Amino acid sequence: MVLNSTAMNQAELEQATGLSREVLRKWELRYQFPLPERGARGQRLYQSQDLPKLQLIKQLIAQGQRPGKLMPLTVKQLQDLLASSAEVTVTVEIDDVAQQLLTCLSPGTLPGRVRSFIGELIQSEGLAEFVEHRLPAFNQAVGDAWAGGRIGTHAEHHYTEAVLAAVQSQLLGLRPNKLQHRILLTTPPGELHTLGLLATQAVLMLHGADCFNLGSQTPVPAAMLRT
Repeated sequence: MVLNSTAMNQAELEQATGLSREVLRKWELRYQFPLPERGARGQRLYQSQDLPKLQLIKQLIAQGQRPGKLMPLTVKQLQDLLASSAEVTVTVEIDDVAQQLLTCLSPGTLPGRVRSFIGELIQSEGLAEFVEHRLPAFNQAVGDAWAGGRIGTHAEHHYTEAVLAAVQSQLLGLRPNKLQHRILLTTPPGELHTLGLLATQAVLMLHGADCFNLGSQTPVPAAMLRT
């Protein structure tokens, strides 16, 4: 990418789009857009031609669209999508329990409230109900709230840590069957997310499997990639 004279620094892009630097950096990591160059002092510099696409993405996210769907689209495709949704705005339904979770993640909430809320929910509904039904809905609600700028990256990370701690504490009490399947779980390099891995582990262990979770991004030998 060759910078031109109209390159924008991070503060200018934030002001022009209404997107926080946390969101911009998360998109850079997750979607490789927008991709900044580095200035002489190491500061992020963005191409001004990325501005229309970012503004359109911000508008569409406000209507309920998900960023992962929007990033590959061209400016023309985003404009067409915005025009087609002008009369019918997409509404993301959030149930009362997911809304309570988002309230727990709001600024000023007492530390530990999110983990307590999730732990109480698991105790009342059961681990299976939580990982199979609550967790997918929670993940979407938190992801959409982050993408829309309603919660920050710190809150998103706090949610992930709270789920991991609450579910793992439940898994410690499970004992595999004598004739159990032994299953090794991980994600490939580049996949940072662990909540889906944790949910898989929980479901398998609830059915008697013996699981060992390596966490995310286990290196894969080159020889295995060629087979």
